Formats: sequence, structure tokens, C-alpha cells
Amino acid sequence: RYHQGTIHSVLELMAACGFEAPEQLRPWNVQRRTAPNLVQHYGQIFEYLKPGDLLNGRVPGDWVDIWRHSTAKSFEPAQQLGGASLPPPITRRPASAMTHPIEEG
Repeated sequence: RYHQGTIHSVLELMAACGFEAPEQLRPWNVQRRTAPNLVQHYGQIFEYLKPGDLLNGRVPGDWVDIWRHSTAKSFEPAQQLGGASLPPPITRRPASAMTHPIEEG
């Protein structure tokens, strides 16, 4: 019941803001206090992937280490798999090559 009530409340709040479906939300529609005197939207806080980025070896800077230590064989970090090899190094995209979600929308 708690989960159902939470979902209902979120949908009511979204409707009051003019949204008809969760798919309409964008990172800049959700804000978070990141310091006592600073509020940022999610587009400022998180780096987002474009479709195909990981498959094409384009990984945002904050994701590089996580991606290198992942494996399709397990949810455990590769280092804990008893010698499993790490994926090949990924070239980090320069910050200038990353597109901010707001610039696309």
C-alpha cells in the first residue's frame, strides 16, 4: 500500500505541474539541494549516456572506472571474481565532446 500511495502521490504532483506521463520528465525538471545555499537540477548533477555510448566505447568521465571494473558474467566487481580480466581500457571523452541534456532538448 505504501508503494501504491507513493506512486499515486507522484502522479498527482506531476499532473499539477502539467505533465501527463513520467516519460515527459527531463533532468532539468527535477531539482535537488546539493549544499545549504545551492539547488541544482539533475542535468547539472549527473552525466547522462546517449543511446549506444557504452557499446561504442564512449563513456562519460564519472563512469570510466565503474565500466572498467564491470563484467557481464557477474554483478560482483571483476576484482572479486578470482582473476577475471578487466575490459580493455576506454578512452575518456574530453569534456568538450560531451553534450549537456539541456542543449539537446
